[in-house]
Order: sequence, then C-alpha cells, then structure tokens
Amino acid sequence: MKGMKRFLGCILSMVFVFALTWGNVVTADAAYTYTVNIVIGDNEDASFDESALQFTKTENEPEIKTEVRKRTNKAGEKVDFKLIISGLNYGDKITFDAAKLIKIKGDGNSKYYVKGLRVAGADDLYKPEGSNSTTAISINVTGDETYVAAYGVGSVISYKVQYLDEKGNTLYPEETLYGAKGEEAVVPARHIIDYTPDATEKTEKIADNTVIKFTYNKLPATITYETIEETTTVYVQGEPTYTYEYEYLDGGTQLTSTTTQRPQVVNNRRETTTNVAANTTENVTIEEEETPLAGDTTTIEDDETPKSGGDTITIGDEETPLAGEEPTTIPDEEVPESLESEHLMRTVIVTIVILVVCIIAFSIAMYIVNKKKKTTFALPPKNDEKR
Repeated sequence: MKGMKRFLGCILSMVFVFALTWGNVVTADAAYTYTVNIVIGDNEDASFDESALQFTKTENEPEIKTEVRKRTNKAGEKVDFKLIISGLNYGDKITFDAAKLIKIKGDGNSKYYVKGLRVAGADDLYKPEGSNSTTAISINVTGDETYVAAYGVGSVISYKVQYLDEKGNTLYPEETLYGAKGEEAVVPARHIIDYTPDATEKTEKIADNTVIKFTYNKLPATITYETIEETTTVYVQGEPTYTYEYEYLDGGTQLTSTTTQRPQVVNNRRETTTNVAANTTENVTIEEEETPLAGDTTTIEDDETPKSGGDTITIGDEETPLAGEEPTTIPDEEVPESLESEHLMRTVIVTIVILVVCIIAFSIAMYIVNKKKKTTFALPPKNDEKR
C-alpha cells in the first residue's frame, strides 16, 4: 500500500514539473486594439471639440481614430451624442480638459457646466490617480471603456422684475429674484387694481443684469350700482288670546264655553281648543245630587237628560239617549238588532260548552266501565282442592 502511494506521488510530481517547464506564457495580442467612448448625455446644448484631445501612444501603429455620433432631438435637429476613440493600444494615454472637450452653448451664460466624467454605471466622478481635479482627465488604456459627462448647475445670480404703467411710473415695488445663470425664468404678472398687464407671464433667460418689465394699462372708470333690500321686523308685545271648551269626561252635559287669556282647568274635565265668540257664559242648574254650573239656570226633569247646547229630548223608560245625535224615539217593544245578535251569540257559545262537557263526561264513564270489564275477565279459574 505504501509503495502504491509513493508511485502515485512520483507521477504527480513529474506532471507538475513538466507543466512548469513547457507551459506557454499568455501575453496581450499586439494586433488587438481598444475603444473608449465618451457620451454627452441628454444635453442638446452640448457638443464635442475634438481638438482638445491629446494622445500618448506606445506604438506607432495603428492610427487612433475619432468619430462623433449624432442623434435627432425633438425639434428634428442633429446634435452630438457620443465620441468614439478607436485604434488604441494597451498602455496608450488620453489626456484632455473635460470643460474644453465638451462645449456648452451660451457664451458663459448657460444654466449648466461640465463637472467631469463618470465611468458608466458608477456614481462618483472619475479622477486620475494622484489628482484632485475632475476636469483634467488622463486615461490609461487597459481595455474598452465608456465614460458619461457629468454636469453641474451654473452659478446663482439675481435678476429684477419691474411693474410699470404706460408712462414708466412704478405701480408696484421692484422685486429681486434669483436663479441659475443661463436658466429660463418664468415670472407671472401681479394683479394690480384698475390695471391690466401686457402679459400674464414672461419668460426670459437669466444673465447678468437681467430686468423683466411688465407694462400695465389703466382700465376705464365704471360706476356700479348695487341695490340693497332692507327688511324691517316689528315685535308686538302682549300675550295671545286662547279659546277653550270644557266638558265632562264621563259624557255629561256641556258646562261652560269661554274665551280667556290663559286656560283654567276644572276637575273631571278635559281641555279642547275651539273657536268661540268673546266671553259668553251659560249656567245650568241640576236638581238634587247634580253639580250646579255658573251663569243662566235651566231646570231639568227627573227622567230627562239635557244635551249639549240646551236642547231637551224626551226618552221612554227603556230608551237610551244617544249623545251628540238628533232626538230619536224608540218604541217600548222594539229591541235593537245589535242586542239580538249579541244574545244569539251568547246562546250558541253556552250550548257548545255544554255539549263539550257532556262528551267529556260520557267518555270518562265509558272508560271506567271498560276497565271494570277487563278486570273481571282477567280473574284466574279456581282449582279443585282434590284431584
């Protein structure tokens, strides 16, 4: 077993030595060239100035080439988009000032300026080794790479806004506003009573000593009439007059009808409102146990009951007066149909109850008789004492 391990170890050692001795050294292919791209980004005011580029070559061949690719903006114009530098060898160096390579229109009054470059996909600005400048660019070519231009907002400057009339007189105090140099400022007009501005808003590119002026025209004088309606409220002092009618709760006769300032409640009477003429009083005198009423006196017979209003109805012994209706005379032998119906209903109910009771009693009696018969038939026969 030990011999086998030694044999395998020798073989592996020989293979390792052979690989080190006869291995090929990998080197860069001199025929391969690299490309560096610089992208302006979405800035239509920027363009490339290729004269700012400087190259340091490690070899004379091949020749370095530059090409500017363009794109079409929303206005249909061709603008610079990307600078392509090709034919670079490994170790070549590219140097340039980013602010000179990428020009921005505006003669120094542009809103943006070039801060430097960023490697595509990176957040930080590209800085050459040993340098703190972001615009002095030095690129050592070690492979294909893409850089994107980085912009900053220009310096903030002030500008003025004036509000004048047709003669140049100031209608509103002058305002001082601020914005980035080269930025387009949109300023709305102020509302001034009795004047109209020449524009609701004005747009102007901010530069040094920028002044935005609004000119106002005087409105013609007008007279406006307004009618105001007035409402007068009159308050009347004093208490209202109430009218009440009193009558017995037990269906007795009407007592008193009167008009008073405030209601006066009488025992055993309910209070109802009615329209009655001014203070009038009728008194009714009732004999024996009846309660007298104040006012005029009316004598009532023994068997008679006065109706409301003082009318008298003659009713027989077995007759019953109908309260509040016209006098009706009922013969002694006649009975109202309602009483006959009620009597017939009671007779039917009593008859049904009696029949039910009889049926129940009969059923109980039959049950007892049947039970006794069953008990008699169930008795066992007597056995003879002698067998």
